[in-house]
Amino acid sequence: MVFDRPWKPSVMAGLRRFVRDNRINVIDTHVTGDAKAAMACLDLCAVVRSRHVDQPLKPSFARRLQWRLGCDHVITVAGTIRDHLVDIGLAAHERAIWVGGWAQPAFFDHRDPMGARTRLRHELGVPPSATVLLCVAMLRPDKGQHHLLGAVRLLLDRGVPAGRRLFSPTFSKRTPAECRR
Repeated sequence: MVFDRPWKPSVMAGLRRFVRDNRINVIDTHVTGDAKAAMACLDLCAVVRSRHVDQPLKPSFARRLQWRLGCDHVITVAGTIRDHLVDIGLAAHERAIWVGGWAQPAFFDHRDPMGARTRLRHELGVPPSATVLLCVAMLRPDKGQHHLLGAVRLLLDRGVPAGRRLFSPTFSKRTPAECRR
């Protein structure tokens, strides 16, 4: 669904129809557009607002309306994100939780970071002087990696030495050709 104009009655009616027709129990919203449209479905299903980034939000009346009244629950990926939303009045503490990631701090605590870097480069066959562009993400058209690949092509065309580009495996069911579009 497209939520470019989430307050438009036809968008809200379309989402309500979709929720009813498909017997949706929970809508998990990630961005402002879908969160606004999902507000129209609060009487049909649970609406959860997810926040994955730690960029501070400025409180405003409209944001308070969207966050405090426009969802049943708030889920963040870090305690600091949840605390920020609670501190600025966008989320009620009792309706906001955080679900941490898999990596414990010790995962990033290397006694010898340069040694770890050297070993990893050796394991991957990357020369010490090579530039590394690392993209750890699901490879899907909506993630925008095609822009990243286009930028790499521009750099190569301008004579920037080719480095090693490492991409995580795709979990998308789309073909590589579809992902390049």
